[in-house]
Amino acid sequence: MTKTTSPYCNALDPSSRSRWIPIKGLEHIAEELTLSIDPVTGEYTRLTRFLPGADTSPFGGKMHPYPEEVFVVSGRLYDKTFDLWLEAGHYASRPPGELHGPFKTDVGCVVLEVSFPDRAGDGLVAQDSAPGEALQVACQRASTCVPGLPNYFIAELKEKHIEQLHALYQGEWWTRGRSLEDTRQCVRGSQICIGITSENDDLIGFVRVLTDFIFKALIFDLIVAQSERGRGLGNKLLTLVRNHERLRAVRTFELYCLPEMFTFYERHGFSTNAGGVKLMRLANS
Repeated sequence: MTKTTSPYCNALDPSSRSRWIPIKGLEHIAEELTLSIDPVTGEYTRLTRFLPGADTSPFGGKMHPYPEEVFVVSGRLYDKTFDLWLEAGHYASRPPGELHGPFKTDVGCVVLEVSFPDRAGDGLVAQDSAPGEALQVACQRASTCVPGLPNYFIAELKEKHIEQLHALYQGEWWTRGRSLEDTRQCVRGSQICIGITSENDDLIGFVRVLTDFIFKALIFDLIVAQSERGRGLGNKLLTLVRNHERLRAVRTFELYCLPEMFTFYERHGFSTNAGGVKLMRLANS
């Protein structure tokens, strides 16, 4: 089967008003118009209109297991997850499982969506090596095309990137004091490393994971350069970890952080309720 077809029509013209239907659960806030759909695969192209003053905060953010593309046609829309106002011309190609929203708009907004439910589980493909070996991965285009955002996710850190990571470490109280050699060992000893680089190939974000690939995955050192914060890069790094090809069988993701970071991680489904389990530590002096 193929997607349904249609002759030229102006979906935004007042004559098409009757084709728009309220979105279930978001009546009086948002409405949609399906332009094309494949009845077998479920792949669809549709317009979503957020009415002026719409605010989906009571419903929280959302994610789904399939990829989708979105393009802002008109108006503007605030995405709380990325702390970003999206305006006409903004585009994103979302990987499966990427958190987005909740949304709000003051003047209203129309968004074009192309979704692929039949591709549930697809994601960025990265190949990792055992600890101590070089990580191998092709650069992947970032999923959000927003001026000022970096262009690439990487999982192979060059020596230059390790030096830049060491510099990022020196700016945080929890990693300050690590030597350059310590940083190299951290990278070599981690099963999964993901970095974000700028168009100039400078490292501006990083996260690493220690895991047995079946029971637990411990997330460490999620860090974004001070100059790049507030653009959703931390969210993207965490989403990439949670949807990593080699971590799909992992039962729990775990991390530790200060209380002021609870809200950030709770948006991704983390909870402080660990069934009464407490962190214990022994200094290896």
